[in-house]
Amino acid sequence: MHLLRLDYISCVLTVGSTILVGKKRWEGWLIAGLNSALICVIAVDTSQFGFIPANVFCLALYSYNIREWNKISRPPSRQA
Repeated sequence: MHLLRLDYISCVLTVGSTILVGKKRWEGWLIAGLNSALICVIAVDTSQFGFIPANVFCLALYSYNIREWNKISRPPSRQA
C-alpha cells in the first residue's frame, strides 16, 4: 500500500488548477501540468496505460497555454 494516496492528490490538483485557470492565472496551467504528470504515474502504477497518451497531449497543451498567457500578460517592449 502506498503511503500517499495519489488519487486524492490528483483530485486536489484538479480542483486547484481549475480554480486558478478560472481566475485567469497562468499558474493554473502549471498545476494542471503537474496533475497530468501525476496521472501518468498513476496509470503506470495501475497498468492503465490508456491514460498516458491523453495526458502527454495535455502536458503539451498546458505548455503552449502557459507560453501564450505569458505573452499576453507582458507589456509590449518599446522600441526607441
